[in-house]
Amino acid sequence: MEFTNEQVREILTRIETEPEKQGKTKTQFYKESGVSSSSFSQWNTGARKLSMSSVQKIASCLGVSIDYLVNGETVDMDEDSLEIREYLRQQPEIRILFHASKGVPASE
Repeated sequence: MEFTNEQVREILTRIETEPEKQGKTKTQFYKESGVSSSSFSQWNTGARKLSMSSVQKIASCLGVSIDYLVNGETVDMDEDSLEIREYLRQQPEIRILFHASKGVPASE
């Protein structure tokens, strides 16, 4: 999927504001996500294309859905789901296991 310039601007705006909502600095976000500030700048100027895999990686790091970053759509979550999401944000080793398990077939 290739994003239009307008979509990229909207996605980057959501990416920029989300760490602030979570009380993180940009430096913390760049470190945790593995995205460099130069990549962000290049996406912003159009010098580099924003890929879906980058959006997926960033969404995972921020604990938000891909739909939210791409379309601005949020999913209403019950209190238990919100608590689980917050717990996973605070436990990076569990998040890593969770994401790794997504690729494992159910039979294993």
